Amino acid sequence: MINMMVRFSIMLSLSSLASGQLQIPPGGCSVCGEGKEVTSPDAVFTFPEQPEAKCDLLQDAGLAGIIPADECSFLPPYISEACQCAESARQTTSAPAPAPTSAPISAPTPAPTPAPTPAPT
Repeated sequence: MINMMVRFSIMLSLSSLASGQLQIPPGGCSVCGEGKEVTSPDAVFTFPEQPEAKCDLLQDAGLAGIIPADECSFLPPYISEACQCAESARQTTSAPAPAPTSAPISAPTPAPTPAPTPAPT
């Protein structure tokens, strides 16, 4: 599990983190738990028989959806102390979902059907 999280070597910084809100995009999660975030980004998290991972890398991976939700919900008790997880000073929000398609939606035009071939005589 942790091995999968460490395999990627480059993470894009999430621009939403600078907005004053900790945005959790669809499919993403907070590795520290609901309403919490890593406060010691340079700290290193270790797990038996797994490579070490920096806490900011784990948080970015969770927010980016790289860590599956079931594994993300498993992490808070294990990383809380090492990464110094704390209540987020920022308001936690979920990224807005795309607007639904406005109704009614026209039915697709049926493909032209060629006339039947006449039977041989």
